[in-house]
Formats: sequence, C-alpha cells, structure tokens
Amino acid sequence: MSRTEPVHSTLILVLGILSLVMCPLLGPLAWSMGTTALRTLNTFDNYGPQRSIVTAGRICGMVSSFLFLAYLIVVLCERNRHYTQP
Repeated sequence: MSRTEPVHSTLILVLGILSLVMCPLLGPLAWSMGTTALRTLNTFDNYGPQRSIVTAGRICGMVSSFLFLAYLIVVLCERNRHYTQP
C-alpha cells in the first residue's frame, strides 16, 4: 500500500446514505468498505477529514443493516404466525 492509496471516503458515505434511504442491501457493502478504509487510514495514522467521512458512511451502513435485519425478523415472524393460526 502506498501512502497515497485512495480510500474512497465519499463513495462509502454515499453508499451508507443510500442504504438508509433507498436500498438496504447496500448497507453491508458500506460497512465492509468503511472497515477496510479505516484500517488503511489507521495504518498511516491519518486522522483527517477522510476518517470522519468514512466513519459516517460506515455507521450509516451498520444502522441500515441492523434495521433491515430487524425488518426481516418481524416479517418472518408475522408470516409464521399467520400460517400457524387456525
């Protein structure tokens, strides 16, 4: 890795926001890309504005992933309850 390796902070933020607003399937992608980017930034001790942008995108991806998982659990439980009632 070179010192000038891009971490695509804006892309991670956009993916995180889109995962909250439109497509929750982008959440895990933003989460994993954000984790990789933070590892890269930590390697070079880079704590500039890129780190804040990456962290915000990563957190949006995490929140979106957890909300989508909770939604799936509720839908599956409701479906199961609907089919088991006489």
